[in-house]
Amino acid sequence: MAAFTLAVHTLSGPLDYSSFVVVSRFDNKAEVRGLMISGDLSDDTVTVRSPNFTSNTGLQAYTDFYEARKGPYEAFTWTSDFNGTAYNVRFEGNINRQYDPAGFFFATFTFLILSEG
Repeated sequence: MAAFTLAVHTLSGPLDYSSFVVVSRFDNKAEVRGLMISGDLSDDTVTVRSPNFTSNTGLQAYTDFYEARKGPYEAFTWTSDFNGTAYNVRFEGNINRQYDPAGFFFATFTFLILSEG
């Protein structure tokens, strides 16, 4: 199975636990925290953004990896920078190549988490 080792600028989804934690603070400064997810990441998605590039050619490695997997067809291994865990994933949908008005090129794409690797 191939491994996704390209640089990731940002990610969002179930691996960002700050989105799923509820903190209640009381007048006496006590806190109660609750986790809003079960911890089972199967069938969850992670949205990933590449670093900024000054030319469109910087995105070629991302496009090549996507095309080599035949888009969402072939699964691959990805290790999260957030928690250091390896996951078996596949692309969910297309890779989106974008141009920022500030003059940067970047790509966004979504991984569907199949299992922990």
